[in-house]
Amino acid sequence: MKTRIVFAIAGTSLVWIVILWSTIKEQSDSSQIGRVSNVVELSAAPPLVDQSSISSLSSPSPLPSKLPQSLKAVLDAQSEGYMSATGGLVTVLTKLVEIPEGGLREAFLRGVFQYAATLGVPTALDWARNLPRSKDRDSALLTLMGEWSNTSMAEILQNPTMAEFGMAGTLGLHLLESGQTSPQEIARMADDFLYGQQRAMLLAEAAANLAPIDPTKALALGDDLAGDLQLRFLERFAAGWASKQPLAAWDWAAGIPDMATRAELQASIVATQAETKHETAANMALEIDPGDAARSRSLEEVAAYWAAKDTGSAEQWAVSLPTQADRNAAQKGMQNAAPVGIGAVLNFENDGIPVIRGIVPDGVAGRSAAIKEGDRILGVSDVDGTWLETRTLSPEDVINLIRGAPNTSVSLRVQSPSDDSIRTVTLTREQIIHRNAN
Repeated sequence: MKTRIVFAIAGTSLVWIVILWSTIKEQSDSSQIGRVSNVVELSAAPPLVDQSSISSLSSPSPLPSKLPQSLKAVLDAQSEGYMSATGGLVTVLTKLVEIPEGGLREAFLRGVFQYAATLGVPTALDWARNLPRSKDRDSALLTLMGEWSNTSMAEILQNPTMAEFGMAGTLGLHLLESGQTSPQEIARMADDFLYGQQRAMLLAEAAANLAPIDPTKALALGDDLAGDLQLRFLERFAAGWASKQPLAAWDWAAGIPDMATRAELQASIVATQAETKHETAANMALEIDPGDAARSRSLEEVAAYWAAKDTGSAEQWAVSLPTQADRNAAQKGMQNAAPVGIGAVLNFENDGIPVIRGIVPDGVAGRSAAIKEGDRILGVSDVDGTWLETRTLSPEDVINLIRGAPNTSVSLRVQSPSDDSIRTVTLTREQIIHRNAN
């Protein structure tokens, strides 16, 4: 048997994991079952193993005698949990009283909820609600997540949503996205398993999914929220509604009496339309109160998406905006998506020197024979004509020096990979143009 010891972070604890590889033969059958990968968490009691190590918990067959005693105890506990679950929740709770906290209890619960997962979402979640300890409930939800998503425990624990939503929230999001249960059931999960910000966030996701079907019921899910949690809930609710019914969501948001809240909700609706429905989003953004930062933010977002697909049309729209503040916001968005520069893509090497790794077709660099892919930019001249070494600058500073206003010049000190000599190249900046493929 080969053993490899690794470690991982689970929650706030450092967990040592030993991975065992072995070839197991049933005592009653000389044929090889196959290679088994078992994950054992070392703790006071023999802990939980990955579900992939058990081919069938429904079978009461004895475990191979060659397994380490600790691993055998874990697998026995998991098998007992599965078999107990077939007798119903009362049987499970009765047996659970006899099992102390630790690895064997976790293994028992894992077996229980592997079986519970086959009973459907509402029943399995009801079983989890009835467990006496929060740690038990987390173990149950982790098992259900693995069963319903066909995902390993390690992958679940590494999921970025775990830190943001917790175990119950991560499971709730999966069930929502996969359509395995209703938004109302997810809202109940939030109430039963979560509190504070995580509860509010899961309620918001449930409301976003329910809003296109029944906005009144969806909005009611956040009735007890206040302050920033309420605002975040309302923004997600509005965005979910707008994803299917943008005009209805907009009319609702326009009727919010508080000006600041109304502007934030309108901005969240604009964001759902900005990527694909540029003109609709642009018209909505102009209805946001001119004195609110949400208006500028929305115009910037619309301009960025629009310019990335059709820079010419976006530019025509931007110059037609009613105020200089609006035009400035749109120009900022356009420059993020279609910057004014030389039309080159830069990578930064370990020594901090930028290397040209791509050239935009029909851009300044593309039309010039003076620079080409692979060239290193050793220096940039600033607005005062002072040469600055790129290796002493941050990537952001280098990019900002190369970019600038249209029809202005930038000078670069360039070195080609096949030539040790350094040459000076002066190029005229221009707006990078993205053209609509349609």
